[in-house]
Amino acid sequence: MTKSKAKNIPIPALLEKLGFQPDRSRQHGNDLWFPSPFRKEAGEPCFHVNLAKNVWYDFGAGSSGGGDIFDLVMSLQGCDLAAALVFLEKMFPPDDLLVNVRKPPTAPPEDETPGFQILETSAAFAPALFQYLQKERCLNLEQAREFVRQIHFQNATGRRFFGIGLQNRAGGWEVQNPYFKGCIGQKDLSFFPGKNAEEVSIFEGMFDFLSALTWYGKNALLQTDVLVLNSLAIQDRAVEFLRDRPQCQTLKIYLRNDTAGEEATANFRTELPDRVLEPCFALYLGFDDFNDFLVKNRGGKR
Repeated sequence: MTKSKAKNIPIPALLEKLGFQPDRSRQHGNDLWFPSPFRKEAGEPCFHVNLAKNVWYDFGAGSSGGGDIFDLVMSLQGCDLAAALVFLEKMFPPDDLLVNVRKPPTAPPEDETPGFQILETSAAFAPALFQYLQKERCLNLEQAREFVRQIHFQNATGRRFFGIGLQNRAGGWEVQNPYFKGCIGQKDLSFFPGKNAEEVSIFEGMFDFLSALTWYGKNALLQTDVLVLNSLAIQDRAVEFLRDRPQCQTLKIYLRNDTAGEEATANFRTELPDRVLEPCFALYLGFDDFNDFLVKNRGGKR
């Protein structure tokens, strides 16, 4: 079995083979909850699996517990990556793979991540979040502070968390930390006017935008308007938004270097044939996205 095939094994399929059943009453969209496989004590399921991204996070373990299926096996078995791959090959023989292994489903364009509530926002970042953003994501927080906040939020059981948040046009917050990514409140685009309304720089998500701020600097990047999609699933909103701004004639595209990014770019070209498209992928050609490029050129870790 290749690593890529093993990585696409749905985490719930592995958990169920290990004897753990999900709490179907708490399933919302792509969110599924299990009892923690790391602890035997009974209690409310606190082991979260995001079906769309095929990643997990153990809320009972704090910031130390989360990742992909390899991280789960290595934590459960106390082994390295090579041994984790062998373990998955035994759990999912070839005949089983035909039934169980599939690409994670695409996340639906939900308006919000259910079960979470904003408690407060802050201009200051906690040391753990500061470390994650500056050391692991290689972001210049002095450039970013004007646009983002630390968001304190809680889930339906009252557990509290925090992450970096970017506010969208509807007043919702796009929130992310190392183990959580979602929208708290209504989903929408984020827009920041620049000096030249005839051009707009378009980013898929918050970290792409913040990476460009870090790389170019605020003054250079905000020579144009900035539009952050916050999800390719709501690209149609971006098209409508740009149709209502006829003065914006040039679209500078900073999307991912993959099929989804190419298809989104082609869609902008089809839906807005009167605009000039300038794909800006060349800067980070050979990298997944702008942040991947930034991290690997600044010596950070992903």
